[in-house]
Amino acid sequence: MLTAISNQKFSDLPPSAYLKAEIDFSDERTIRDRLDTCLVSAPAFDAAMRGDYKAFVAARSETLLEWARDLIQRGLATEAAPAELDEESRRLANEVEVVDEDTDD
Repeated sequence: MLTAISNQKFSDLPPSAYLKAEIDFSDERTIRDRLDTCLVSAPAFDAAMRGDYKAFVAARSETLLEWARDLIQRGLATEAAPAELDEESRRLANEVEVVDEDTDD
């Protein structure tokens, strides 16, 4: 959804401006569905649209906490941590920009 280019365009605007532009481009259901896959719940979305950052953070925190608890209960959060990145992987992670070729912005 948010690319390096669109991030620059909306960087000085509230999240609601970006979300409204995305809704105008797609539709609200599509945007809500996409945000749901990013663990942004309906209450968090509604708070962002109202410009209520505190409520957004509270709703998002609750969603993330529920997600983490679910992982723990299912035993998925107990796997070993990934190995440290080698020097080349670290360089790429810090220097290479992912280019979104699927959107026009």
